[in-house]
Amino acid sequence: MDINVSSESTIENIFSNFLILNGETYQFSIPLYQREYSWGEEQWRETFADLIHSLNKPGSETIFF
Repeated sequence: MDINVSSESTIENIFSNFLILNGETYQFSIPLYQREYSWGEEQWRETFADLIHSLNKPGSETIFF
């Protein structure tokens, strides 16, 4: 899956349509200590790839990172 973000975005904007998948609702939570951290493209691409991989993994009902 390719992700293209042409301008600055918030996590909420990026994931607002992503949190409902196949009729299932997922909660995406960022710990307090991470909220001040500014991620570069490499970090968000890796995180997003991990999320997609976990959601596509059969039997993954609860996902923790």
